[in-house]
Parts: sequence; structure tokens; C-alpha cells
Amino acid sequence: METESKCLLLDELVVGQTATHSVSVDASLIDTFADLTGDHHPLHVDKPYAVARGFQDVLAHGALLTSLGSKLIGMDMPGLNTILLGQTSEYLKPVFPGDVLLFRATISYLKRSLCLVTVEIEVSNQCKEVVSHQEFRVKLREDHE
Repeated sequence: METESKCLLLDELVVGQTATHSVSVDASLIDTFADLTGDHHPLHVDKPYAVARGFQDVLAHGALLTSLGSKLIGMDMPGLNTILLGQTSEYLKPVFPGDVLLFRATISYLKRSLCLVTVEIEVSNQCKEVVSHQEFRVKLREDHE
């Protein structure tokens, strides 16, 4: 399991700065998330149910995508000094087992005097289709020792 985290300081951040990571979605990841959250809606755990409703397979939870986006905030950019203030997510296309997702985070706003940072994340699949837009609003702590 990856545990290394960056610890970027406010003066190391600029609007337009990016970070990325990719995730392969499989049934085990979806099932584990369902167990963790208790959200066992049949669209997420019952393939015949999902197929009968027009999908090719079970769907990954939207909140799973947001949680995976959070990895970029807490582990990569800005990293350890981050305190999450709020986030919004839009889910534009379904995500299925077998999809490979690219999470691309971009700093869109900095308010240095208040240590506030906004990071927008675009999530695309292996077909380069955008499946989610996310925005995280965070505060940076400068006491990183």
C-alpha cells in the first residue's frame, strides 16, 4: 500500500500546478467500498439488476470516485498540511469494473493571506471520456513539523 505523502508549503503552490494518479477499478474495489459504507444498492453489487436497468455491469459509487480524488489532495497536492473545508462532485458518466481512471488535479485558486487553496479534479476513463468533475476547498497549515 502506498503511504508516502508530499508536504507542499503554500509558497510552493501556484495556480495551474497539477498532479495526477490513476486507478484501476475492479469489482473487489466496488465491493469493499460497499462494505465500508454500507451502501449495497443493487446498482453497485448486483450485475443482473444493473444490466436489467440498461447498464453493462455494476456501477462504481460516486462517493468512491470522490474518495479516490481525495487521495490527490491529502497525499500529493498539497499533501500533509491539508485540512479539507469542503468539496463538490459531479458524476457525468458511469464507471464500471475494468475502467482505468486518470485523476488530474489542478490548483485553480490561491488566497495566500488566508492559506486557502481550491483544487479542481477532472476524472477520465481509458477512453478519455470525462466521468467526473470534483472541486476540493482546503486550508493549508504551515505547522508541518
